[in-house]
Amino acid sequence: MTNGITRAASALALAAGLLATPTSAADVKPAAEKAADKPAADKPADKPAETPAVPAAPAVKPNWSGYVVTNTLTADVVSVVGNTITLRIKQPAAGKGKKPTDKDFTVGLLPESAVRHRVLPPKLNEAGKVVARTSAEVSAFKPPSGTAPGFLASTDDLTPGTVVEVTLVRDRKIPPAKATDADLSVKLAVILGQDTNFKAPRK
Repeated sequence: MTNGITRAASALALAAGLLATPTSAADVKPAAEKAADKPAADKPADKPAETPAVPAAPAVKPNWSGYVVTNTLTADVVSVVGNTITLRIKQPAAGKGKKPTDKDFTVGLLPESAVRHRVLPPKLNEAGKVVARTSAEVSAFKPPSGTAPGFLASTDDLTPGTVVEVTLVRDRKIPPAKATDADLSVKLAVILGQDTNFKAPRK
């Protein structure tokens, strides 16, 4: 794939003053609401409710001096495979009477890439009901000082349909004019919620 995503996203940001958003605010459901939607009766009696585990905090502050930020955009997660992530953005209509189109593109995940929850996911008890966290449990999700803000998360939380605000970077050694989508990597992915209208790509 060419550097169309990099140029399109950057041009959209400069022209509109904001970056591509795949869904309306009404379509993005926070994790807390998503968990509350499913009644306890829907959960098997012999299977405990799932509560996000506390991800490991980075041992040291990542060094991003060798990279430059290209843009920040809001996208849906399509998939995470190995050290890559496929994202989906909504591209503007090509002309009058045309509808916006979805564009999927794949970028890299680096060892330094950070994933955060903007809002801490709910804690569920064995009956599947939301219960309050203790102050110690909340503190366990807080990242070390000097790293990306938010609440600790991992790539395991980047399931299909997850809405993320993604900051993309490229190696400083690569000139902007020669950079392609394959040269982009995630610096930070902040989980905003779930796209209720997400549709997986056809196989």
